[in-house]
Amino acid sequence: MNMLLVEIIVAVCIIILLAIAIECGFRFGIAAQIGAVRRGRGELPSGQIGAIQGAVLGLLGLLLGFSFAGASSRYAERQHLVVAEANALGTLRLRAQLLDEPHRGNLLRILSEYIDVRIARLDATTPAERLTLLTKAESLQDSIWNNAKEGVEAKPLTIMAVLPPTNEVLDLYTTQRAASRRHLPAPVVILLIGSAMLAMATVGYGSGITGRRQFGLITAVGLLVASTLCTTLDLDYPAAGIIHVDDTPIRALKNASAGN
Repeated sequence: MNMLLVEIIVAVCIIILLAIAIECGFRFGIAAQIGAVRRGRGELPSGQIGAIQGAVLGLLGLLLGFSFAGASSRYAERQHLVVAEANALGTLRLRAQLLDEPHRGNLLRILSEYIDVRIARLDATTPAERLTLLTKAESLQDSIWNNAKEGVEAKPLTIMAVLPPTNEVLDLYTTQRAASRRHLPAPVVILLIGSAMLAMATVGYGSGITGRRQFGLITAVGLLVASTLCTTLDLDYPAAGIIHVDDTPIRALKNASAGN
């Protein structure tokens, strides 16, 4: 299934869950108020409910703030790694010019193909497509290393010029793979959604004991919480949703290669 479609479904589910929490809280609030009146206790104290709402919403804001900051940091790290990889590939392509033929031509050809695969993987929208491109990229890495090694063996004076950037290209790929697998742990995501539902339920409960829905205000708060949750998840999974890691540096490298 397309990852963007999955993220849209997740966003819709979050909105529905928050709406259900608000409605359940509202109905419980009405029931509690009616029960208090029937027992002769009068109206429930709204001040106490307001304090609970403030505490729950404050806790939710703290959780969302830390989660959003962590997701933003990981997104920035992934973006930095794309720039670093583009620089390493550009350096290796220049250093390959020092090799003699046929090693120079072979290495430049494989590098061009490798760049194409890296761009295609950034554009991939399904897990199966990403896995296929991942396998192809790892196969090309072996070819890059073997051709670079054979080239410096034929011309030993280039060993310090060619092998370090070759190794950097391979290392950055591994680092990128590790960075792409770093996300919010599933228990934290569940805690965020659960806290959001509890917070919205308390907001609905407060409206229920007053007998007024305050639809506009509650809807605005619910949509704000839902959009913050969805944006946090989108930042944490940049290959899946609306937000993507900018691959302009690698595309520019490909365009420069085509121009040459």
